[in-house]
Amino acid sequence: EMCIRDRYKVYAGQEVRLTMGCGEGIQDCANPGVLRAEFCEVPEDRAPSLVDQTLKVQDAKVDMHLSSTIFEPMEGRLAGLNANFHFHYESLVKAEFDKIKAGTGYPIILSIGSRVILHHNGKRYMNSVDLKTYHALKAIDHIILGVYIALLGCASGTVSDDKIRETAASIDDLSENLVEEGIPENAVAGCRHVLAVAKQLCANRLEHLCTSRETMSKELMSLRDAIEQHIVIAQAAVLSGLHEIHAMYEALMSEEERESYYVAVAVAHQARSGDISKSYFLAMLNEQEGPGASQEHRVLAGEGVWDEHGLLDMVVRHCIDRSVGVAFFGDARRMQKAVSYTHLRAHETPEHLVCRLLLEKKKKNNPEIPYTLRTLTTLRV
Repeated sequence: EMCIRDRYKVYAGQEVRLTMGCGEGIQDCANPGVLRAEFCEVPEDRAPSLVDQTLKVQDAKVDMHLSSTIFEPMEGRLAGLNANFHFHYESLVKAEFDKIKAGTGYPIILSIGSRVILHHNGKRYMNSVDLKTYHALKAIDHIILGVYIALLGCASGTVSDDKIRETAASIDDLSENLVEEGIPENAVAGCRHVLAVAKQLCANRLEHLCTSRETMSKELMSLRDAIEQHIVIAQAAVLSGLHEIHAMYEALMSEEERESYYVAVAVAHQARSGDISKSYFLAMLNEQEGPGASQEHRVLAGEGVWDEHGLLDMVVRHCIDRSVGVAFFGDARRMQKAVSYTHLRAHETPEHLVCRLLLEKKKKNNPEIPYTLRTLTTLRV
């Protein structure tokens, strides 16, 4: 059982019984809605070649018996009508899932870690981006960060000298075997520089030299160019693999489908701005990144959504909400906003006006620099 509000989710191979509420005192529904869905997912260890597989999705059985006590308001004439809305909304979601299953819906590309999945014409394709270079370079930069944190811990006695010696020996061994560990030739020199600084910091500590935060910072700042180079090389490797798969998937689509498919990218909770996969698809589909979901159209970010079916569910609801926004407000993005900015302006007090103008003046004097990917030849922002 799980507690949710205003939204149902379909999980692979699980029966989801819905209860509504937050925190303690949750009341179970007398006749909870039951969503069943069984999806056949391609294992991650499957060879990353393009595979043409029938989308093996059994009919999703939706048996919705929603009590009026599930939703606020729980009493009065509004209760039953509100429950009726949720029933019809979920029925519409199911209908859109059925279209994907039958191959009559819009194509959807999902990017989940190394996996890139396409749902198209009732079939499911899966390929994987080789992230070995990305993870290897990331691990190198984690080494210097780990040494820095460990040396800060030495001041409080939480890290022993023996541990520092062990770390220094491991760094020395790694420095001579970088290529074997997956480091590309064009990054070896930079990696050895990073490791040399890490080893020197360890030596300073063992010789009881100063390892204060300020002293170490001077050494760390000398690594900025090397670390930036690692980022560029890692991004280039990811983008190369991602672009190859994306090109194969677009080749399967008609010209009309290439102008209308959707992309959902799984990103971490409170992800950094400029997620590599999301930025790639934004560039390819000529879209802009905005705060939250304010600018999302065909490229969506699923924050903390790492399962395939959760991303599909997100895309389906996004498309439904866009059609609702057009029907009610003439604005496809209206349902992606919590409140109307124009409406707030209409009720703006003189005090609010002064604050807003001062903030706008400050922003004009300090414009934000848009994020770009160096490894993309063109990124429209």
